[in-house]
Amino acid sequence: MMMKLDAAGLAALKAELAATGHFSQKSDHEPGRVLENARIEPASRHNYLNNHALKRLRQGLPIDEVAAILPVVNARFAEPTSEEEVKRVLDDIKKDLKKGKITVPGISDQLFDTREDFERAGNLVWQIEGISYQGEVTGNVALQKHGKSWVVMSKMRALLSGHDWMGHRVAKAKRVNYYVPEVGRASVYHRVKTMQLDQYLDRTLFIRTSALGVPDLLNEEVMESCAGADAFMDTLIRFLDGPENNAEIIRGFAEKVFSLLAVAARNVEINCHTQKSYANRDEMGPDMFRGSGDITAFLSNGYGLMQTDAVKNEIFVKCLFSRDLPEETPSFILQGREENGVSIIDRDHDFRLVTSNAGSLSEYKKNPKLKNMTPEQEGKLRELHTQGKGTRAIAEALGVKSHVTVGNWTKQLGLTKRKKEEDVITDHVLDLIGGDSK
Repeated sequence: MMMKLDAAGLAALKAELAATGHFSQKSDHEPGRVLENARIEPASRHNYLNNHALKRLRQGLPIDEVAAILPVVNARFAEPTSEEEVKRVLDDIKKDLKKGKITVPGISDQLFDTREDFERAGNLVWQIEGISYQGEVTGNVALQKHGKSWVVMSKMRALLSGHDWMGHRVAKAKRVNYYVPEVGRASVYHRVKTMQLDQYLDRTLFIRTSALGVPDLLNEEVMESCAGADAFMDTLIRFLDGPENNAEIIRGFAEKVFSLLAVAARNVEINCHTQKSYANRDEMGPDMFRGSGDITAFLSNGYGLMQTDAVKNEIFVKCLFSRDLPEETPSFILQGREENGVSIIDRDHDFRLVTSNAGSLSEYKKNPKLKNMTPEQEGKLRELHTQGKGTRAIAEALGVKSHVTVGNWTKQLGLTKRKKEEDVITDHVLDLIGGDSK
């Protein structure tokens, strides 16, 4: 989206830049940031000016306004470069824009897509068959510690090896970039080794943890590294410049993501947190993505994850929405640990696919109001209820202090209200003589 500055706006931006201190060498990774009394090496000035210009273009400034700003940026160097060098930077960018070597959303001499453009684009191509196409943005949403990071790492394992993922064929990835700026190196490396991804590190798998911080997605090096890659971001909130419920913040982030796709990133996949209230829900919908509705608006696919068994790490996965999938994707269940809590995942084994057609979440997720009732107590309660025992007698038999608790359990289990003993006797006698108690 073009945001052309008027004369006053441009003057204000130039004044803001002029008021700040010298550019630092460290800010190479974040073009546009400036620090007081810092220096940049002369050999790095060209690259810095180039990166700064590209960032401004991708923020929506037209090339003529970037040309007006760049001399001001140069003037803030402790040792400014020549005017000819600044002009050379701009000329090179203009040439690359014209040749299409640099793609900036919203900047093009072409007004409409042509038939040739569409035919060149070809048909939709699977990334993971039945799950996502290439060139899409997929979002996964779950409560904290409900396995979303493990699930995307399982996907990475399949994409990097070219092996099927949970019965779905995959298009082998040339490169995977994993941005996880909320977790440290030790923790991430433990997960990487557990999922047997360490064999790909520095070859086809590239990871950025909290040790290096949140990347500037518009940085030229970052964008170049995403060309042809499957990029995973974990989690959304770390990449935002403000709250999730701010539509402008989400729109700005979406433009950065689309910029990655514009430089030929094969796919972008983003993990997101849901609101804590979903812990008590037995169904999932698009509203799992907390914050602004603009989040679901820019996603091609949205998948909800819910852990239904903490010991076995069973994860219910449901497609919440999809823009292009030809038919509704059945929900499925993954299992990460045995019944004794020992991990299933090792060098030869990934998650276990429990079922590829799981139906409804409510069939698997235990009612939170029954969380304190053991399976043995449930079985005994059903048996005693069938025998016509009252809540007080059942509470005593189950070792439960309050008969009110048993009454609540009975209601949540959907058991019909017990008839009074005299009504049971009357019904039985009337059945024998062929009468009706009503």
